[in-house]
Amino acid sequence: MSYINCFELTAGKPPYKLFASVSGTFQGINIYVGGGTDPHIGSVAISIPRASLEDPNKRSCTTSVFNCIGHKDDIVAKIFSEAVCIKYDCVVTVSAGIHIDNASSDQIDEIKKISKDLLNSLLIELEKHARKGEQK
Repeated sequence: MSYINCFELTAGKPPYKLFASVSGTFQGINIYVGGGTDPHIGSVAISIPRASLEDPNKRSCTTSVFNCIGHKDDIVAKIFSEAVCIKYDCVVTVSAGIHIDNASSDQIDEIKKISKDLLNSLLIELEKHARKGEQK
C-alpha cells in the first residue's frame, strides 16, 4: 500500500496554461485539472479498476462521468482518470475545468496537446510522490 503526498504541476503558457493538483490516500487518488482563462469544475470522472474484459490478465477500468450542462471537460477528466486508474490499480477521481472564450479548433488542439503533456508529467510525478507504508 502507498499514499500520495499532495503536489501540483503545470504545463503550457497563458492562455493555454493548465495545472493539476493531486492528492491521495491508501484507497485512491484525487486530481483536479484546470486552466485556460477561467478554471472551473465542468466535469467529474471516477474510474474503478477491474480486469480487462478482453484479457483477464490485463488491467482496465470502469469510468462514470458527470458533466455540468454545456461543458466538454469530460474528455480531459476521463483520459486522466483512466490512465491513472489503470497504472496504479486504484480508484481515481478527476474534476476538470478548462476554458478559453470562443476557442477555435486550433486552440482546442493546443489544449489537447498540453493536456497530454500534463498527463505524462503527472504519471511520472506520481511515482516520485508515492510513499510506501501501512494504512493507519
